[in-house]
Amino acid sequence: FDFYVSKGFIHDLGVGVDALAAFIGNGSGRQREGAKLRRVLEGHERAGVFDANDHFYVAFVTPCVHYTMGGLRISPSTSVLRSLPDTSTASGTSLQPIPGLFAAGEIVGGVHGANRLAGNGLLECLVFGRLAGRRAANTALIPPYEGALPFQHGSYAQLRLREVRDVNSNGLKIFRFDLPSERQSTGLSVGQYVAIDSEPHLGPPPSSNHSAEKPFSVLSRPLVFGALDILLKVNPDPRSFTHHLDHMSIGTHLGFRAAGGPSFHFMPHTTPPPHTDEWSGKLRWGLIGGGTGISPMLQIIDEVIFWGRTDIEVRLIYAAATESELVNRSDLDAITQRHSNIKVVYVLERPPDKWTGHVGFVTSDIVSSHLWSPSEDVQLVLAGPPPMCRALKPMLANMGYTRDTLYSYM
Repeated sequence: FDFYVSKGFIHDLGVGVDALAAFIGNGSGRQREGAKLRRVLEGHERAGVFDANDHFYVAFVTPCVHYTMGGLRISPSTSVLRSLPDTSTASGTSLQPIPGLFAAGEIVGGVHGANRLAGNGLLECLVFGRLAGRRAANTALIPPYEGALPFQHGSYAQLRLREVRDVNSNGLKIFRFDLPSERQSTGLSVGQYVAIDSEPHLGPPPSSNHSAEKPFSVLSRPLVFGALDILLKVNPDPRSFTHHLDHMSIGTHLGFRAAGGPSFHFMPHTTPPPHTDEWSGKLRWGLIGGGTGISPMLQIIDEVIFWGRTDIEVRLIYAAATESELVNRSDLDAITQRHSNIKVVYVLERPPDKWTGHVGFVTSDIVSSHLWSPSEDVQLVLAGPPPMCRALKPMLANMGYTRDTLYSYM
């Protein structure tokens, strides 16, 4: 205390109410404030709040650096995030976690942007501090790349629901689940899907026709570490699987397992090639997607960009009912501006005013205008709502696309 007095930060006004009132009222136009303060202090003195002989001090308060004042951006699972140059992705994951680095408390901005005080709140320190500790422990206990694939041998892996993000007001949402470790990836191939059980499970599935299990395409790339994204259209029917998922609390664990599907590979060829399948060597990819069927299409685009495959051309026909249902459209448009080998066209059933894209449904004229004719190096991928796929498959067959050049998810 004496130190602050000696430095002039605290001023001893002397004894009594009059001294404090005189100090406050000193200066032009401030006498009224001094008189008002005197009346307040006299009332407090009569109430016994302080003694008339007490000393009054005035401290000068100025802004100062308070610890670290935040600065780190974290995910809801406490991973420290960084933004890399040219990080727009079709799946919308532009901020990438730094593997093995977690943070909580005042060093971060919480999950509320730049709000340091929220990050320093006792509740958030407890919640995110415990979460950071658990995630750090799991990451330390599971070596990277060694047994780090949670979907092995058809067994269930238990994943925690981290966050749910609304894509639009029509029930389209992205569900993000934590992998057991921040240094783990799924081990799936591009295009494969997962089966989700509505109840937590570990080990082998209960049966091959387990009624509580549903397959879904994965939105995030296979080599995204620490998390897995699923794009879902939530059905308002309370008996539906997606409605059940949507009403689960954050932190709920569910059983996941690999559920098959195609294995598209875009890693640059080595000698010998790492993968040999019916899609190897395809250099022109035509994608037709709608609804949640856009997930594998966005995966393919992200994978082509990630591996720098400028020798591969990708053209996406993206169909939706309304403009609001176009997932990550701004990211897709940014990608087409930077990557000349990737093109996207949109088809809306109910377009807004001044819409310049295609209107209605995907037709043979739209396909022939934007995609390639069938050939050995052309691969078409189709995914979307059942009515869309049922209408397009015979149309594409009539255009000459066969099982060698067309893969349909339905």
